[in-house]
Amino acid sequence: MFSLHALGTIALWWIVILAFLAVTTILFNLLTHYDDIGEIRKGNLAVALASSGKLIGNGLVLLFAMMNNDSLTQTILWGGIGFVLLVITYFLFDLVTPRFRINEELQKGNLAVGALIFVLMLLVGGIIGAATWA
Repeated sequence: MFSLHALGTIALWWIVILAFLAVTTILFNLLTHYDDIGEIRKGNLAVALASSGKLIGNGLVLLFAMMNNDSLTQTILWGGIGFVLLVITYFLFDLVTPRFRINEELQKGNLAVGALIFVLMLLVGGIIGAATWA
């Protein structure tokens, strides 16, 4: 049944979750050595893939946290923890791939690296999200 209260709750969660995703996307972009938005505007598909993976990975953490918690505060807390773990994963992956630097390869438009980061962020986001249910 439709209720204004439910609509208000949905609107509140929607606003807070979108704001959280916007802030974490901006923070993630600040951690790269290139202008993510500028590269995407230039048509750099590798950067677009990597950025999409980061966003979806973060969204997966929030999805699981929302499903597991009734509290918006707890959801955002888990989202923050998940974001930090995604950032750590990104930089650890860069450390364990000494033959190339992720940021440099993405900026050069290396689609293979973009796809790899996309999948890595999806997998890690899903695992972190699922762990919020443990």
